[in-house]
Amino acid sequence: MPPLPYVVTSLLARYGLEEAQASVLQHVTDLVLKVEHSGQSWSLRVLTADHSRVRLDLELRWLAALGRDTALNIPVPMPNLDGQLVTLWTPPNEAQPRPCVLSRWVDGERISRQMDGEAARQLGQLTAQLHRHAREHPELWNGYPGQRWDAPRLLGPASWWMRRAELDLGEEYERLRPAVAKLANVFTRLGEPPEHFGLIHADLHFGNVLRGASGLGIIDFAEAAPGYYAFDLALTAGELMDYPEGAAYVQAFYEAYRRAAAPETAPLAEVKIFEIATGLAFLTWVYGLPEGETRQDKLRWVPGLLEAMENLGRPDAG
Repeated sequence: MPPLPYVVTSLLARYGLEEAQASVLQHVTDLVLKVEHSGQSWSLRVLTADHSRVRLDLELRWLAALGRDTALNIPVPMPNLDGQLVTLWTPPNEAQPRPCVLSRWVDGERISRQMDGEAARQLGQLTAQLHRHAREHPELWNGYPGQRWDAPRLLGPASWWMRRAELDLGEEYERLRPAVAKLANVFTRLGEPPEHFGLIHADLHFGNVLRGASGLGIIDFAEAAPGYYAFDLALTAGELMDYPEGAAYVQAFYEAYRRAAAPETAPLAEVKIFEIATGLAFLTWVYGLPEGETRQDKLRWVPGLLEAMENLGRPDAG
């Protein structure tokens, strides 16, 4: 277990938890801690000083609403002693305050270690519940001025694809151009109608899905923003296909989603093409990482991803 990078007692005191024990769960850019006291547990995120407050506020609004309106097993944010969901705290030897969020602990093991057909069905139901809640509560994100999982973010002038892809990928860049053109056409065809576009998790890989005594839980809403529901579905379907029984798991996932989301099942028709979108999102993230062990570890997935995206760009694909 890595050591704490700094003393957090004064931060814990903002929640009345100065006697609690804190341990590091993750420290890449943001610091994620597990906080334990009197038999209870929470997660505590210490975000970077430049973290977007606009996006963070949207995430917390959605999580609070999901905690109020559903029985989903999610990290519901907890207020500090001042009643605020975001605590501004300046770590020792730093000049700028960081936004911090304490959340309800979601227990369980990563689903990647215990995937089966039943888990795939439960995940389809959970994803449909998330999307249904987003459709029923457009007020949570209408007018949102931050980044969205849309054409400008993935393909626009400021996107990785337009600014850096050719430099980062070298001769591999040309392989992806047909797939990217195909995705651009789908963005134009779909537009952003409510049956396709709303608030999404945007990071439903299996490190963020836990299986415990109370069933499945979903964590890490740090990428949540308005986007295409098919983006969420494509990301999960891609993860399921990594298993030998992948085709059966994907079918179980889709069928459970279809039943739980009915009649709003239009996103299922667009899943295959949105695997290009999730691929672009992954490449944007990987090539944006600083040099180091994490970047090198993730780069090993790039050759297989480029081949899959190239195949999706063929005229007879999807």
